[in-house]
Amino acid sequence: MELTFWGVRGSFPVARPHARRFGGNTPCVQVAAEGSHLVIDAGTGIRRLGQRLLSQDEARDFTLLISHPHWDHIQGFPYFEPAYQPDVEISIFSIQRQEDKLETLFSGQQHVAFFPTPLEQLPSRIRFLEMEEGQPVEASGFRICTLRLNHPGVASGFRLERDGFTLAYVCDVAPSRDLLLADPRPGISQDAFRRELFENQIRLAEGADLVIYDTFFTPREYAERRHWGHSTLEDGLEICRLAAAENLFMFHHNPERSDDELAVLFEEARKMGESHGVEVHVACEGQTWNLEKGGLTPCE
Repeated sequence: MELTFWGVRGSFPVARPHARRFGGNTPCVQVAAEGSHLVIDAGTGIRRLGQRLLSQDEARDFTLLISHPHWDHIQGFPYFEPAYQPDVEISIFSIQRQEDKLETLFSGQQHVAFFPTPLEQLPSRIRFLEMEEGQPVEASGFRICTLRLNHPGVASGFRLERDGFTLAYVCDVAPSRDLLLADPRPGISQDAFRRELFENQIRLAEGADLVIYDTFFTPREYAERRHWGHSTLEDGLEICRLAAAENLFMFHHNPERSDDELAVLFEEARKMGESHGVEVHVACEGQTWNLEKGGLTPCE
């Protein structure tokens, strides 16, 4: 099983020298195993992924998980070339939404006023499937579970299990200590829901071999922008410690953060991780990792 990062920046894509080393595309992660391809989020990084898959004449059946419909997580889909192939089937999973269904939002993004090819005219077969929170589904050989996270609107994280390996994707997320940012849930107090959202992070990461976590902010930055809905490395390490997770990937990098600044933060993070019993890595666009029960190693 292999993990590849195709987009690692948050908020908006960056095409400047300061983001060349770690990459400037917005979130897109691929997990491949035995010819099946599962993709998490459709930021601008999904464009290069689509080109690679078509050039290698790989699978024609894709599973796409969308954590939430903020633009940096869906803006690459209109440029996903497999969607323009008539023999391709794309199953798009997301958490249940009471309003603003994901299919409607995707369609709106490709309205003819904004994009020349409407979603409804794509020749591929596209299915939008809603997941019930906390109820696992099977897709592309993976067992997948989704839970709500504390982020403006309706956002969720994912837990993937296959061949004894567990990966948690916890992005975008705020710490949930003192500020509820997610759309409230009827029938539960804001304080109780905020606590539930914090526990959801632990449930997603429980015993995970690998956690991909939103480390957009430094603690100082977070103090100034708590309402943005993002977290810090320290938050990620706390979740991994509480969940007994083994590896943490810094992800959803601040687009204003230079590669040099990110490299310094990563070196500090590695030392912090040692004190928490967690091995820290940094997500780098284009990098592939082998995933096996008991560990992960970078591919050459």
